[in-house]
Amino acid sequence: MSEFYDRETMDRILTCDEFVDEQLFMELFEYASDEALDWIYENRAKYSEHIRMFIEPNDFRIPLDKLKTRVVELTDKEWRRIEKEKEQLVEDQFEKDWVKHASTLQDRALCEVDSKLDDSWEKFCSTKEKYTNYIEQPATKKYVSPSFRGKQTSDSRAVELKEAIVLAENEYDLAQKAVENADEFYWNNKRSEYRKTWLPSM
Repeated sequence: MSEFYDRETMDRILTCDEFVDEQLFMELFEYASDEALDWIYENRAKYSEHIRMFIEPNDFRIPLDKLKTRVVELTDKEWRRIEKEKEQLVEDQFEKDWVKHASTLQDRALCEVDSKLDDSWEKFCSTKEKYTNYIEQPATKKYVSPSFRGKQTSDSRAVELKEAIVLAENEYDLAQKAVENADEFYWNNKRSEYRKTWLPSM
């Protein structure tokens, strides 16, 4: 038996591909003849990728000139687009998770703005009812100054009640807006608190 493994022996061992780490591979190559090593290197494409990575790691590295070319091909505009798409994916995931989380939270506790909304609604309904009752009264029950009797005149009481209805409606609209603002403030705070602890899963 020769001191070094010949080409055929080395080829048979490498074809079996039973190496589990680089140390065993390097020990084998210490027993290979120079002629066997040269032949194996020139014909390394015939072996498995696992073996080829030991023989010549550079076969699996991206050439620097090609790497530079790929980087140059991405313009600043394209990089911004990629970053924007990544940010949008993260934001979409946050929105989905937030909707799910928000469904487990309690609604805002009732406070002064809610009481004012109820009061303004009752005032509006009451004022409108007064106007309806007034205009449905028989004409003989409505007081008209003697100097205007028999003449077509505007009913000052009806006008007054109409104006009161408009004021009550405006008051209700403002109260409704205040409640909407309170709700928005409450949920924005909850959303901000959730974002501080949220982590994307992508």
